Amino acid sequence: DLKLRNKLIYGLFYWGPAKLLETYQRLLKLAGKDPASSFPEGTWQFYVGYALRDDTARHTCETRGFDATLRQYNIQLAPVDRVTAWTMAAIYTLHQYDDLLANEWRERVYTHTLHQVAVEYEHKDAPYYAQLYRLWESKRPYLRRRDAYLDEDFPTYRRRKFDEFMAVATEGLPKSLVEEWRSRIKAAQAEELPSYQRQMRIHAYLEPTIYGEIRKPAPLPQVRVGVIHEGHYYLLPVCAGEGRLPVDVGAVRAQIAALMRLPAEKTAVSLTSIAAVRRSAFPDLIQSLSPALRQELAKLHQAPIWINTDQQPAQQPLSAIRQGERGIGDHPLTIFDTGESFVFDLSHIFFDGIWGVSLAEILTNEALGWAVYLHSLPPAEAGRHRPYSPAFSFRPGDADLVTQAEQVAQEASAETAAVDLPALLALRQSGKEEAALQHITVNDWLVLYRAIHTAVYQPSPELQAELQALRRDEKTRPAAETALAALHDDQNSNPAILIPVDASRQSPRDRVYPLTFEVPLLNLELINLHQKTLAAQRAYERGAPNPSHAYAQFVKARQAYLTRLQAFGEELHRQKQRAMQGDTMSVGTIRLLAHVPIPVQRLLDGIPGLFDSLNDLIKGREVFSNVGWVARSSTLTRFMTAKDDNEKKEMAWGVMTDAPGVMRLTLRDFRPHVAQLAAVGRHDLAARLAADQLEAYAADLNQFVRELQKILDGVAEPSAALAGEMEPGRAVPEKRYKRPYPLIPAAVIRAQEKQPVLADPPLAEQTGGSSGWGCFALFLFAVVMLVVFFVGGLFYVAVQVRPYDELVVIARQGAAAAGLFQPEETPTAVPAMTLTPTLTPSPTIAPSQTPRPSRTPSPTVTAVVLPTATATLTPSPTPLPTAVLTITRPADGMPMALIPATTFQMGAYAADELARPDERSLHEVYVDSYAIDLYEVSVAQYAAFLKTLGSYVGTCQGYTCLSTRFETRRSYLTVDAAGFGVVPGFENYPVNNVSWFGAQAYCEWVGGRLPTEAEWELAARGGDERL
Repeated sequence: DLKLRNKLIYGLFYWGPAKLLETYQRLLKLAGKDPASSFPEGTWQFYVGYALRDDTARHTCETRGFDATLRQYNIQLAPVDRVTAWTMAAIYTLHQYDDLLANEWRERVYTHTLHQVAVEYEHKDAPYYAQLYRLWESKRPYLRRRDAYLDEDFPTYRRRKFDEFMAVATEGLPKSLVEEWRSRIKAAQAEELPSYQRQMRIHAYLEPTIYGEIRKPAPLPQVRVGVIHEGHYYLLPVCAGEGRLPVDVGAVRAQIAALMRLPAEKTAVSLTSIAAVRRSAFPDLIQSLSPALRQELAKLHQAPIWINTDQQPAQQPLSAIRQGERGIGDHPLTIFDTGESFVFDLSHIFFDGIWGVSLAEILTNEALGWAVYLHSLPPAEAGRHRPYSPAFSFRPGDADLVTQAEQVAQEASAETAAVDLPALLALRQSGKEEAALQHITVNDWLVLYRAIHTAVYQPSPELQAELQALRRDEKTRPAAETALAALHDDQNSNPAILIPVDASRQSPRDRVYPLTFEVPLLNLELINLHQKTLAAQRAYERGAPNPSHAYAQFVKARQAYLTRLQAFGEELHRQKQRAMQGDTMSVGTIRLLAHVPIPVQRLLDGIPGLFDSLNDLIKGREVFSNVGWVARSSTLTRFMTAKDDNEKKEMAWGVMTDAPGVMRLTLRDFRPHVAQLAAVGRHDLAARLAADQLEAYAADLNQFVRELQKILDGVAEPSAALAGEMEPGRAVPEKRYKRPYPLIPAAVIRAQEKQPVLADPPLAEQTGGSSGWGCFALFLFAVVMLVVFFVGGLFYVAVQVRPYDELVVIARQGAAAAGLFQPEETPTAVPAMTLTPTLTPSPTIAPSQTPRPSRTPSPTVTAVVLPTATATLTPSPTPLPTAVLTITRPADGMPMALIPATTFQMGAYAADELARPDERSLHEVYVDSYAIDLYEVSVAQYAAFLKTLGSYVGTCQGYTCLSTRFETRRSYLTVDAAGFGVVPGFENYPVNNVSWFGAQAYCEWVGGRLPTEAEWELAARGGDERL
């Protein structure tokens, strides 16, 4: 009956109108009117103008780099300079915004077009160019680094770095291909870039109508930056005088000092209640307010960026922080200062998620540059007057009109960092090795388990008891029953999830393509198959009477489970590929509205909201937005996604992984019980319900991932490894990124260069008294610095060079004993031609040999003579063999070559066709002395190491030592009751299928570490500079 009802609804209210609209558009085409012309800025920009306009349709992110960097360099910034730094960052961002947008456009169009041309030319590296933008993402700067020119602002610096990147990427390509690429991007730049900049420009405000928002652009000289301080709203110009040049930092600093130090002339008036009014109700509300208040509110249109300096606790959820004073909802961006971080609240009409978080990082670094400069100045002096501040004169009854206007949906929110990202990444890696799961990404696993968790989630007993208690109170009964019904309905429903797919790489103007996806849980029977496979595996592990039969049952259940997971992964992958081309039900529905009168558009757009089945098909019930893993240098920490104005949208999930590798989830809950509980004074309970659901999702997801990993491994996982070996939220081990000292803004350098230089400045302006004393002080300072550098150099030589010298002495003694060298010869002496190269095979270690490394025994020293490789292209005399001094590591008998400290040319030659762009070009690198293994670690050596651990699961720095399913991957390792062993005959084979953690743990076990890239390349090049 339900299926029949849904078919009838689909046929009557979607398929029928859709066919009529298609016929209408065909008639338009015959009349010479292209339906695509109805969307000059893309379908998404068209959609957000009427469907993501409310206060809940803003997304939020947070950066912590400003205060963290100031603390790192012990910079104590005055409160006035703190606000000034961010005000100047906002001012210069507004001046440079077109250049920032041009960079975003160029980076996407240039890389995408190069891939297209490479495909058309059937170039062998076309698949590589498909990943070019991702490679640039890993290198893309968000701040001016030390290689920036002094007068080079950030947009110019980033453009130069991208041009250098593309120059390397196109090096060696056929001339005709490069010319075709340049021709296409030149044409696209002339046709598309100006319109893209107009579309994304934030020098505008939003004018609400009943049907949507109208963007009203503002000339730059009329634009202001807004500052909210102690509840008061202030407007500061971004241009000096009537021109277009940026306002002077000294003038801004004086204004900020005045507004922070001089007493306020008016009583602060809160506008948060106006911001919470639905935008469709704004036209009627504004017209009903007093003319004086309307005029003052209109002054806020001048500021596209507002900076709220009234600090809130940084520990609050993002949804709570953004509830502070934030204007009336007609501007693009609000920045909140928490004292420890800065929170950015962004309108979806101007920012999609990825561009929003990128701009937040850029603004943070720009503010840091101004902070460093301001810190170098004398204390600020306040101006005579505060900046202009609107009065907001509410007449009696105005506040009631605002309260009575239709409000946005109330929400409860929660955040967690409990997702075990290392386990998820390990599962993703296992999926790549398992053909059935190769298409399932980390985000796909999150989406899949969202559907599974809906079916299995039960609130905590405490919350259920509290809701039952509220049911017994007549006043709170409706709210409690609504909450209980929502929890019950969730268990019996499968949420239709809207996934924003990044469309900007193919077409920057399109920004986002929405994809609505519903996991077919019932059809795939994933929950039952998961439990059945686990049960079969446990039965086999417990020692069933018939092991062969039990194992066969496990293999059968495992194969059936993986087949269903494969169906899920391939279907979602197929839909995402279609979405990247704009081929989704959601986008198709938007396109049907082309050239339809606006009232009819809104009427048709509202039809899905009347029927759950249509809404789930077209718009979805929940949003799941993942902005990914941020750059290594980024200080972004949290992200909260937006909810469109559709009343059927109940939840919004935001996901971000910060630079250290911690995945953070946010949940915004808009279900009806939230407003009802808030109405009876129990919003706290709604927030606890959201937090309980989110924490349960993270915990259950971790358990699901562990169980699925165990199924993929096909090996019983010890119970100890399941409990406490991997802490939730544990970051992937990574060297901590130290942020560079911020550079002073280029604008300051330019301003200083333009100031006239006085040949003979007045004595009053000279610092340090008379010029003689100043010169003497500089002389003393120079002498002291020379002494410091000289002593430091001696210390460096003594500390850095001595270890290698000691090793060389030991090696020379051993070499002399072996008859290879005379004691008086230097380590680099060339031996006689009669010497025979000695090749030492990898030592064989029986599994029973498990010595721990000791630093006390002296290493055994040998000298191995290796022939220098020669090029075979041109005949040349055979060079003399070069002696390689070695020591033998006592822990595992491995011979190690001694490499002296040196400087060498690292990277690839320009003519090397096999080299990647990130391997070019040659650059000089200094490497300290070190010793490196001559041979690969053998199977026997690694088996001896594993035998000391007793298990490979969770024992290498808390992670698995071996890649999954290692027994079936020719590792030649065996596991039995006696421990780890080696397949006979393969003792000296190189061990494989070792995880990164397993390799690092082995190195530490024998008293060493993994080599750096530079160390490996130097050793691999040898003496002839070849790899």
